[in-house]
Amino acid sequence: ISKSGAGQLDLLILDTLYK
Repeated sequence: ISKSGAGQLDLLILDTLYK
């Protein structure tokens, strides 16, 4: 898993959690 891909998933997960 590339860092860019992991970063994208992280952002999506964090966005959902914080919403």
